Amino acid sequence: MIPLTTRAAVRALPGESISDFMLYCTDEHYQNWWPRMYFAFHTLRHLADNIGNTVIFDELVDKHRLKFTAILTEIISGRKLVWHMLKAGYHSIGRILDPLIKLYLSDDLEKALKEHAQMEFPKLAELLS
Repeated sequence: MIPLTTRAAVRALPGESISDFMLYCTDEHYQNWWPRMYFAFHTLRHLADNIGNTVIFDELVDKHRLKFTAILTEIISGRKLVWHMLKAGYHSIGRILDPLIKLYLSDDLEKALKEHAQMEFPKLAELLS
């Protein structure tokens, strides 16, 4: 597993608005957040307390196309949402390349994610305001 943490403050919007958006997002809402960069984000399995919700992500971060399934493992409403990836990378025989890809992408992807977060959350504030 590659741990990547992104933190962003959005002063113009209550944290609960962001949490609610992410918990109940549809592909259409996600695409409106950042057109041509965000393709899909929706819940496959929704549980009553949201812990264990399974979601699909598909987006561009700089030159990286991120497509994965994740499970929501932690919520502090308005402050923190934690997803753990369940399915990402290559499948079948291509899996043998995953460790090499992780070594190559981790620093580059982490930098791109941090830069991306500084742009994406102000865009979400505009969308939700």
